[in-house]
Amino acid sequence: MKKFYVLGFSCLFVLTSLYSYSQDEALSKDTTKGKGSRHVSFGIRAGANFASVVARKDNTPKGADIFIRPMGAVYASIPLRKHLAIQAEVLYNGLGWKEKTYPENKFIKYGFTCISVPLLAKYSIENTGLSLYLGPQADFLLSAKVKSDSTVDIKDNYKSTGFTAVGGLEFLFTNGFNISVRYQLGISNLVKNPNPDEYLKLHAFTAGIGYNF
Repeated sequence: MKKFYVLGFSCLFVLTSLYSYSQDEALSKDTTKGKGSRHVSFGIRAGANFASVVARKDNTPKGADIFIRPMGAVYASIPLRKHLAIQAEVLYNGLGWKEKTYPENKFIKYGFTCISVPLLAKYSIENTGLSLYLGPQADFLLSAKVKSDSTVDIKDNYKSTGFTAVGGLEFLFTNGFNISVRYQLGISNLVKNPNPDEYLKLHAFTAGIGYNF
């Protein structure tokens, strides 16, 4: 339940930012005097997800190791105020986890691939290049496979959509390049028709490098 509060707070933060923008739009137009200080910017980003899972089945916590997966994104940043913007993104989002078998010491790899759509409120700290962001993310499952000696499709065992809370920071260089880190906190139980006390939620620490056009 606490994780739903996190997602709710993220949504509220974004909505509050939009409301603040609507209240100040007329004043902003007067102060900028048509000089074009407010404009939408676009960018691309690539990086890696250090992905894992929080899961429980039959009242036993499920252990997992980090699985490094690819991530790529396009995004648009829409200024609201001088230091505040809404950033909408579309991500190719590789998630999952690894499990080690004993005594074979082999890894079983669970790979989930999603198209993810975050909507983030972004606050820029003046004269630093540093920005902080927070918001909700919708995830649309493209594939889910488990790989050991062979590869098995397990997509039918999981829900096609889920929700995530996202928070992170970004540093923008003067040449348009940026580096960012974020944490994706899975909110939704992705197990289709779960038993009591059975759940699976995907998480990832993400590092990326991008460019603002």
